[in-house]
Amino acid sequence: MASEPEDGKLQGQNWTLREPCKHCNCSDGRIETRNGQNTVRCSGCDRHLYNAPKTETGEIRRTVQSGRHVIAGEVLRDILLRAGGRCEICGVIPTIRNAGHILSRADGYAAGLTDRDIDSIDNVALMCEECNLLIGSKSLHPKVYAVLLAKWRRGQHSSEGMLDSVRNLFKVNPGGPKGTAK
Repeated sequence: MASEPEDGKLQGQNWTLREPCKHCNCSDGRIETRNGQNTVRCSGCDRHLYNAPKTETGEIRRTVQSGRHVIAGEVLRDILLRAGGRCEICGVIPTIRNAGHILSRADGYAAGLTDRDIDSIDNVALMCEECNLLIGSKSLHPKVYAVLLAKWRRGQHSSEGMLDSVRNLFKVNPGGPKGTAK
């Protein structure tokens, strides 16, 4: 097995199977990345055998912590106060609070913004870990950002009615799992 490979660097690498292939009894395989997931295929019969978790392949597991960029303490304090301790996207009171960018770092740099602009209180929102990971490295949808701005301008905690606004905006089914459409 490889030790501490970079994400996506295992493509085509030979791999020792957990157990011999049930179809051809071969014990050698290879890794192929499909939709961001490491899949293990048999070298003998080329059948998909299983998905290899990053913990098995030695890759770094993606978490909010693994992609962390340090945001100034006063900005963190100000967003916490503005949000009233709630996720500014879904309104829950998170056990783990995250500061998420509204306009992604990449989009901010592409627009000619500086780190100071990108990490300002106007571009950072308090988020639960689930919302922050869902947004990932993308920018927040402009319609959701518009709802956030309206709440901030009225002096409301952005989570007040935010979930209903987002549900209405994207026609999300309030009775179904989070993120499911009608």
